[in-house]
Amino acid sequence: MFQFLNPAVLLGLSAAIIPLIIHLLNRRKYREIEFSSIHFLKEMVKKEMRRLRIRQILLLIVRTLIILLLVLTFSRPTVTSQAGIISGRSASEAVIIIDNSMSLNSLELTGNLLEDVRQWWFQLEIHFQTGDRISVILGTEPDHILAEREYYSSDLWQKIAKNIQPTTLRGNLILTSWKALDILEKSDLSGKEIYYISDFQKNGIDLNSFSQIGNSLSDRVKIFFLPVFHEDDKNVSIDSAKIVNKLIEKNTPLRLDAVLKNQNTETHLNSIVSLVINGERMAQNNLSIPPDETRLVSFDTQIQNSGKVSGFVECENDALLEDNRYYFNFYVPEQVNVLHFVPEPGYNSMIPTILKPALDKNIFKYEKVSLEDWTTLNFFQYQVVILEGINDFPVNLVNRLVQYHRNGYSILIIPGTNLSLSGMNRLLEELNLGMVTDRIGNPDDSEQFVSLGEVDWNHPLFEGLFRERRELNPIIFRSYYKINPSHLSQSVIRFQNGDILLLQNQKADAPVFLLASALNPEWTNILIRGFIVPLTYRILYYSVTQNLDRRIQLQVGDLYREVFRNVNPPYRFSLRKPSGQEEKIVPDFRGSDVVIQIEDNYELGNYEVLLSDKTIAYYSVNHSASESVQEYLDDGDLKKAFPVFYWVDNHENLATEIRKSRFGRELWKFFLGSAIFFVFVEMFLGYTTSRKQEEVMKQASDLAV
Repeated sequence: MFQFLNPAVLLGLSAAIIPLIIHLLNRRKYREIEFSSIHFLKEMVKKEMRRLRIRQILLLIVRTLIILLLVLTFSRPTVTSQAGIISGRSASEAVIIIDNSMSLNSLELTGNLLEDVRQWWFQLEIHFQTGDRISVILGTEPDHILAEREYYSSDLWQKIAKNIQPTTLRGNLILTSWKALDILEKSDLSGKEIYYISDFQKNGIDLNSFSQIGNSLSDRVKIFFLPVFHEDDKNVSIDSAKIVNKLIEKNTPLRLDAVLKNQNTETHLNSIVSLVINGERMAQNNLSIPPDETRLVSFDTQIQNSGKVSGFVECENDALLEDNRYYFNFYVPEQVNVLHFVPEPGYNSMIPTILKPALDKNIFKYEKVSLEDWTTLNFFQYQVVILEGINDFPVNLVNRLVQYHRNGYSILIIPGTNLSLSGMNRLLEELNLGMVTDRIGNPDDSEQFVSLGEVDWNHPLFEGLFRERRELNPIIFRSYYKINPSHLSQSVIRFQNGDILLLQNQKADAPVFLLASALNPEWTNILIRGFIVPLTYRILYYSVTQNLDRRIQLQVGDLYREVFRNVNPPYRFSLRKPSGQEEKIVPDFRGSDVVIQIEDNYELGNYEVLLSDKTIAYYSVNHSASESVQEYLDDGDLKKAFPVFYWVDNHENLATEIRKSRFGRELWKFFLGSAIFFVFVEMFLGYTTSRKQEEVMKQASDLAV
């Protein structure tokens, strides 16, 4: 059926009678006079005049068609199956996906690109009417529904406009497209439309997933892409910042590596890159990056303070401000509480001597207790437990140690000289370390010994230590316990014969270490070598920092989830955001565990989780590096996913494309072309008819003479 977008113009069809009127007025009345001398002309002229009348009738028809076609052209006819000529369009179910991801915050000469998004939004309003249902979804991850199946009103449009605000979220049009399809499938309205307002950044669109969406669409769903175009953005992004040190100590060298990229594909860009820690600018580098290339910037500094440390790397302001900072956090223990168990009160241990340098600097708070008093102690007041010289482990003690470890605390085990294998293995099995199978060697035989062998120098214990590794020898062991490790443990140091000297479990946040030899001068000379002091110190320090120095990094919008054990009431949890604002946290309880989940991580910066005003956890939230990449899809790319869609690249074409989709394909070009064709036909017929008429009249005149 036809529908006319300008039906009032159809009144001009009445003008089609004008050629007929002119034709009738031009007909001449002749009075017939009988002349015998021209009687013979009648037969000759009669035939020619009949031909002329046919031509004149054809001219009348052609001229009438020209007028009809011109009137139809200006009435803008369309082909549609939804409405008749007189009726208006039916109500539509429209889903509008608005991309306000971080890439749309780019600053152009004309202003923020998000303003172009708002302009598209306002341009759409005039194309909806009362009865249309509108859904609006922000095209980010996580997504956010601003309106769902609400009837059109001017108030709704203004309300949505106020919510089109800058974010640092990454774009995800796939996620929002599936939600749009779900809304349309539930609709009982005949007209169904999806509008995408976006820069169509490639990283936010997987074309294979988009193709699945396109294949799932009904033919009745009309797709509109309203692009927002970037100019030649000059932007340097900080894609990552990472503390290189696995073990961070006060007054020791600290290295941080940052990765920066010139996102512009044509221009060489320069920037000043700074390292800021706890609000103090610690270092600065000048950087020059060629087009579309990445550079690594390293900062070397020292940390003077202990406790929670937060900071960021930043570069100079450019087209996209949100990717000019990258946040990080780490923890330097203030004082490590160490509980040291020995078999009996008079036990001669070298541990106090080994730890004396750290004790003098108040790095450790040390307490030595005999095994008989273990039931009187609260293990959870200590961050690490040393078990030295204990030959047998009662079942109740094993259970207490296992519970202690499962709550995130670390243990160092140094065996005694007369070990009960069954008691020790009961503990080792629960801690996923393996088992002790035998004692090797004789402490009284000075001729038989084994030396150090393979060392895992990449382990954080040895970071920055023993650069001259020959100083470790000669360290010998006359006797030790042979360890059969479990698959959940790893060797740190081995003897020359391949047996394990130092074993660690693989639980990253609560390490347990097992030494294969007693720290007894009759068993080894390691006590008089420089190796044992830094090794013991690092084992204890590393064990604590792995639990506290989590260095959690999230992307904006990601969920933060943490399980806290051994938490005592009152459960007054709160979250301190980068802006300084504090919000109450309502925890979940899983038995004795407290579970904290935080979804509202939309602000870039460093966050603190507090319990009764004491910080118990930290995490950093950063932008997604993919949002800085200047690669965008065009209509050619989208054809791979959608067989039919409307790509509207300027506001002037929006009304035309929407009308075309709702009312069918406009035929005015066809009618205009036909009118032009018939104009040429009329000119040809008019010219030839006039010539023919002159010839006939001339012949008749000649014969009459």
